[in-house]
Amino acid sequence: MTIAAILLSALLIVLSYVSSNEGSTSAELPDGSTTAQSGNTTEPRPGIVVSGMSIGSPSAPVTIVEYTDFQCHYCQKFALEIEPLIDQYYIQTGKVRFVVKPVVAFGDESRLAAEASECASEQNQFWPYYHALMRLGLSSSTEDFTVETAQELAQQLGLNMTLFNESLTSGKFKDKVLQDDAEARGRGFKAIPAFYVNGVLADEIVEGSFEEFSKILDAELERLGE
Repeated sequence: MTIAAILLSALLIVLSYVSSNEGSTSAELPDGSTTAQSGNTTEPRPGIVVSGMSIGSPSAPVTIVEYTDFQCHYCQKFALEIEPLIDQYYIQTGKVRFVVKPVVAFGDESRLAAEASECASEQNQFWPYYHALMRLGLSSSTEDFTVETAQELAQQLGLNMTLFNESLTSGKFKDKVLQDDAEARGRGFKAIPAFYVNGVLADEIVEGSFEEFSKILDAELERLGE
């Protein structure tokens, strides 16, 4: 059974994936565990592991990998409207493990946001920082995300500021961010956010409601006999 798409028509970005595309609303792509909160309102249930940029049971039958950009409006929409429901009904119930991989679709500010999220991940606080970044509603057309903004978010979330500032200002995670971005460019998907379900690109367009996601995930779980 072919895994149906999780690329949403409401979430697709369809212009060029290059850092010079400031002002565009889309981008076309070329060919340590903790009990910290995931960014939602409840603590993970027993057996649900928050580790770096992943959350879910290590034995979850379905893994979703999302490639995202913190300046992408449609990525923000997914993070704030759809992902919390996936967390509630699939991740916290042990059915799905969810992994985020930031990419650099819109240049230096996208890279800075991705690096800042890595600095939060270093303290096992990626998920609160991820949702805080998405709530900012960053846009490549405004150029308003700075090191100071990244630091303010970290402080609001109670991160270790000495460690966060040291890692961010030294560019500790710059190479990792660029490596992940290069991986994204090489995977062949055409738009972000892009989703892989158990290693398969979800490349059909669907309506975009949580009900659509639920149908897709339930079908994959049924295929696996879960």
